[in-house]
Amino acid sequence: MLQHHCSSHKKFKLNFGALRSKEWSDIIRLCIAEFLCTMGLVVIPCAAAIESPDFYIFHLYRFHQALCYGLSYMMTIVIAGHVSGGQCNPSVTICCFIFGLFRIFDVLFYILAQLIGAIFGALVLKIKEVELSSSLMTFLLANELLCLSLSF
Repeated sequence: MLQHHCSSHKKFKLNFGALRSKEWSDIIRLCIAEFLCTMGLVVIPCAAAIESPDFYIFHLYRFHQALCYGLSYMMTIVIAGHVSGGQCNPSVTICCFIFGLFRIFDVLFYILAQLIGAIFGALVLKIKEVELSSSLMTFLLANELLCLSLSF
């Protein structure tokens, strides 16, 4: 029987960002990616849920919400997926830990970054919603934070 040995046919092993995080700079980079990914996943779909009379007229409101949620989830995974794996959700991170893709040390930092990203995303929406006397500055701050998360 002929056996074929070739170095290019080695088994492919999943290499998420946390498996190679040996230094603090790597962990910080991964946590920033998860923070921005989760913040984007909170801000964009919730901002899409703001009522718009045009969508009510054409009965496209629910379709609009679903489309925005799906596209924002895809966008955050595409943006941060190659950096940190793009989990964007503590439950997905815990599942990756259960299956042995992450160490407990990395999981704690990932979950902390994801929770802080979700809280910060909710604060961005709250800042944008509240009408202050300087509403233009509030609007610019919320847009800058959103652009920062999208450009990462």
